[in-house]
Amino acid sequence: AKGIGMAGGGAWTKNWLTFDNSYFSQPKDVNGRPLDKDLVWLSTDAILFTDPVFKQTAELYAKDQDAFFRDYAKAHKKLSELGSHFDPPEGLPKF
Repeated sequence: AKGIGMAGGGAWTKNWLTFDNSYFSQPKDVNGRPLDKDLVWLSTDAILFTDPVFKQTAELYAKDQDAFFRDYAKAHKKLSELGSHFDPPEGLPKF
C-alpha cells in the first residue's frame, strides 16, 4: 500500500527515513511551500512557515537541529508518560 510517509508514497522530506530537521530547513517559497514539488505539503504545514508566531519556532528548528531534537525529546517523553501508546500494539502490517 502506498501512502504518506511510506515507500512509493508521498513524504514531507527528500530523505524520509532520516530523523533530522530537514522538514524545517528545506527551501520554501514565500507561501511556506517547499520548492521541491514532489514533496507532500498541506496548508497546515505551510502555516508553520508563514504565521508570525509559528514561524519563530520553525526558523529556530531550521537553523538549530539540536534545539529541534531537544524539544522533540521533551514532547515525546511527555506523551509517553501520559500513557500515549501505539495502536495497534503489534504495529502495522508489513506489505
